[in-house]
Amino acid sequence: MANMKNLGAITSFDKHTPNFKSFTDAALHWHQFGFDVIPIVPLLKHPAVTWDTWLDGLNAEKIEAHWVNNPNHEVGFILGTSNFVLDADSPESIAALHAIEKELGITPLMLVTTRRGEHHYFRRSMHTYAKSDAHSTKQHPERIDVKTGRAMVVLPPSTGKTIKYCQVESAEKLFEVEQDFIDRVFQHNGRVPPQAPTETTSTDSREIDPKSHTRLSALLKFLDPEEGGHEGWVRIAMAIHTETNGDDDGLEIFDQWSRQGSTYPGRRMIEAKWRSFASSRADRCNMGTIINRVKTAGHDWMAICSAAEEPFKIVATFANKGAPPLKEPNQYDTATNIQTALTTPLERYSLRGMSDDLGREIGEQVSILGGLALLGQSTFLYAAPNTGNTLA
Repeated sequence: MANMKNLGAITSFDKHTPNFKSFTDAALHWHQFGFDVIPIVPLLKHPAVTWDTWLDGLNAEKIEAHWVNNPNHEVGFILGTSNFVLDADSPESIAALHAIEKELGITPLMLVTTRRGEHHYFRRSMHTYAKSDAHSTKQHPERIDVKTGRAMVVLPPSTGKTIKYCQVESAEKLFEVEQDFIDRVFQHNGRVPPQAPTETTSTDSREIDPKSHTRLSALLKFLDPEEGGHEGWVRIAMAIHTETNGDDDGLEIFDQWSRQGSTYPGRRMIEAKWRSFASSRADRCNMGTIINRVKTAGHDWMAICSAAEEPFKIVATFANKGAPPLKEPNQYDTATNIQTALTTPLERYSLRGMSDDLGREIGEQVSILGGLALLGQSTFLYAAPNTGNTLA
């Protein structure tokens, strides 16, 4: 059992306000609540693990195993694009936040008190734009900190965090805020409200290889939409959006893949999420995100892509004017039963009939660099990313 002397107090409000017995109990509760929980070093507000490694395949068993071995680790969570927490750290900012909520008819259904102020928890509507924004309380006591995306928030019962009330049983039931509320908070802070970036025809409207759609569909067959929770699902969706330039075919690929999960939200929600990705330029994902997930799942991504490609076909080409007519593909010479050679763009690269020349060249070759290269030839050395020092 964890040492509970540092656990924050809990003020009972209704049946949804938990009564934690340990940090393990708290971590499992918040995971079930719908938060991507992460262990925190006590009193430091620093994660005790690497974010991406921890969140990959996060489940109850992984959480319990960690806290059994580290019972005093406190609890936090990574917000992701769906959660939105406002942090007021002074009497002025608390009053300002309550005033904005009253002005727009917003009611936080979960409120946590901190040593200096309050955390108001919300759910972001899918089509909204927002980003994290922090301020110096000493210089701007009236401003409100904004937390969303890859921001981290420390949860009760960690040190100094107390649940004042929680009126919902899951994160999905938190009050969903729209763009007007988000903009109002940014305006109060003297910031320009976040906006969707203007679509350009330079870097984003790149030519999409039709084969990439085939490869995407093939790779996604090896990924579970439920793996990694909501954040994992969003990251793969963003990668699909990037690789297809947000086109309709990409939307279909995203929808068909999402349908394989038990929590499929419906076509309407899929389309809304797809449209929201146009604003997420700061944390874009791409094919590398999908490939890494496939590799982590133990599959050979290159073999999957290769199997999805159509086999190479030899086709006849138009001969130059005056050249003898070409025979049809796959036509065989009846005398030798050998396929008649066809004039193709690749024929000049054929090594057939050149064994004597190759033998002479091999005898003249001079090895250098311990046999890694041949004198007089260009040699390219390649290493996978993050596997060693940069090759010079």
